[in-house]
Amino acid sequence: MAEQKDCKQYIDVLLDVYHPAASQEEATHFFSTDEIFDAIKSLNPGADLSKNDLYAAMLDAGFIFKPRRGTSGIDFRWLLVQK
Repeated sequence: MAEQKDCKQYIDVLLDVYHPAASQEEATHFFSTDEIFDAIKSLNPGADLSKNDLYAAMLDAGFIFKPRRGTSGIDFRWLLVQK
């Protein structure tokens, strides 16, 4: 298994604007891993991280990843609250 890359700098920037939501009712924003990954890569094309690294870092930072209530299919999103 590959070693997880350090994503702290990207999580810190995210935490400047959002904090983890405790529930779907509290969440103001719902982002997929792909959306967050693509935003990082658009700002820093040379970012040395994978989607798996980002996923693990988001979990470590306390973010919740689950399907949005009322959606059809499997559409998992991170629950965030804008500060």
